[in-house]
Amino acid sequence: MVFYLFWKFERVLGQAMGLSVLPRFPYKRSQIMGGYLALAIMSMYHGKRYFWSIIKSILTTKHPRWAIWGLIGGLILLFFYSYQNGMSFWVSPLYFLFYFLLSVGITRVRAEVGPPTNEVSATPHHFLVDLFGSRRLAPPTLTAMSLYGTFNRGSRAHVMPHILEGFKVIDNTGSSSMYCIVFVMLLATVVVFFPLVGLTLTLVIKSV
Repeated sequence: MVFYLFWKFERVLGQAMGLSVLPRFPYKRSQIMGGYLALAIMSMYHGKRYFWSIIKSILTTKHPRWAIWGLIGGLILLFFYSYQNGMSFWVSPLYFLFYFLLSVGITRVRAEVGPPTNEVSATPHHFLVDLFGSRRLAPPTLTAMSLYGTFNRGSRAHVMPHILEGFKVIDNTGSSSMYCIVFVMLLATVVVFFPLVGLTLTLVIKSV
């Protein structure tokens, strides 16, 4: 509501000052990205004690250690895959840094406000283009970032809020997280796969 009223005020003020002729004024997409990045940074700052305890527990227990190695290995694979797709070596860390910060912000809003779904028009692709300009980014880099729009356009199918809700359900029921996650993944695969196949076939038949 605050952002909505603020954008309306910007439009009125921009119209009065002649700023509405500027491209994409009042830069709503950039403001959305900045708001979610601020939420993510504030969340990480308030949780600094917890993160520090995780870092200390890496030296004493195996579970956080395996998670850290999995994180490092996953990031290396992401960077390598992005580089093979044509993304510049220095762009891929920035791209996924903003993507994960945006993910934390979306999950924070989902956890506190509790909407049944979420949609965010800002993406790391647009943010990097606005930040550096399209001329400083090579055409293969722009192409690779555009391909990643399949999983972050609108962030409607973002997995992080759903995983957090699943962890909360498991925590409330007192069940074993590992067995519950495996069971739900297998069940969701079966339940979702066949309706998607049927829907795809229906659309194909109607288009013929």
